[in-house]
Amino acid sequence: DLLAQPGERVDWIFLRVPPEHLSSTARAAREALARERRAVVSLHPIVLPLLLSGQVERFEAVNVAMFLACLAMGAVVMANLGLLNVLTRGREIAVRRVEGATQRDIALQFLLEGLLLAAVGSALGLGLGMLLAEVRAQVEPVAGFDWVFPPREATLAVLTALGVGLLAALVPAVRAARQDPVEGLA
Repeated sequence: DLLAQPGERVDWIFLRVPPEHLSSTARAAREALARERRAVVSLHPIVLPLLLSGQVERFEAVNVAMFLACLAMGAVVMANLGLLNVLTRGREIAVRRVEGATQRDIALQFLLEGLLLAAVGSALGLGLGMLLAEVRAQVEPVAGFDWVFPPREATLAVLTALGVGLLAALVPAVRAARQDPVEGLA
């Protein structure tokens, strides 16, 4: 018998089935409960069937492609922001060079600024990602998963973002270092 003993009440029935049998099992459970004149609400999160099927590899490939695309876009934005920064601070660079700063000093300044920007962006992104993961776990608790902080993946993401930020800051730093002080003061 699918239902509880007389006088007892069943609030939830949890069925675990292979993904290929999900729709037929849900249909059979709905029909059995309908015969008993019970209201039926069927919940079957899409995450579980996907994890149990062979399609996870496809989603991993899409995830990696999206990650790389975001890194590339972030690098382009950071490099453009750095170049714009160099162009607008030409006077400051010229004054520093006239006061005795070497090309290396100027390049180091812009590299550190780019690294700081990447570090702040990484920290904000990591915090936002953790917040969104927690909200997602609270919104759909029936998914059957607990949210766990992935330290290895988070460390890898932050180090990658810092590396890309450093590479993106390289072009503006070289341009700032090569800038002629006379042109900056003109």
